[in-house]
Amino acid sequence: MKQRSKKVEISVFLLIMLFYVIPPLFVFKAGQSLFSWNFPYASVLIALPFAFILYFFYEKNEKPFIINYLLFLPQLGIILAFSFLLKFASVYFKLGTEHSILLPFGVFEWFCCLLQFFAAAFYEEVLYRFYLPEQLLNFTKSKALGFIFEIISLLFFAFAHLYLGVFSVINAAFAHIVLRFCFKKNGCIGSLIASHFLYNVISLILL
Repeated sequence: MKQRSKKVEISVFLLIMLFYVIPPLFVFKAGQSLFSWNFPYASVLIALPFAFILYFFYEKNEKPFIINYLLFLPQLGIILAFSFLLKFASVYFKLGTEHSILLPFGVFEWFCCLLQFFAAAFYEEVLYRFYLPEQLLNFTKSKALGFIFEIISLLFFAFAHLYLGVFSVINAAFAHIVLRFCFKKNGCIGSLIASHFLYNVISLILL
């Protein structure tokens, strides 16, 4: 993570926590239909500040571009496999969820759907896999405290999905572990965004 003045770092961190990290924890239940496929103004507007966060804080990886982005394939495979297992368990034990997501109809709705999924994948990866854990780690040199900060980041992401049910919290926690591990290994945020985006699209169609 690029070095900033401590005042700037702390100010930005507190604003991000206040407006983006904490509020999702207080959404307890989804509506009957999670999405209506209109133009996703809210998701796009949320994604914009994280584009600036990425620009000002992200240190680009030195690996070739194509190698970085091909890393999304194993990441996507692992989180999809786990998600399918959870889906099977929920059906087998009759622990279904109450929400439903209707497939988009027509070219415009599919465009809005894909744009919404991309915006969501972008800001969630920048926020939960990059900015939040890396900024927390930047505040300490202790390995023990660093591990606790990693767990805190995981819990924030997982419980931001509580409104979708317990299985979604478990699924999100597993996805976070996989994607965060991959980020720590290769430093490529782009492959995480690609994995997240394609996971959302495949889940919409198959799950």
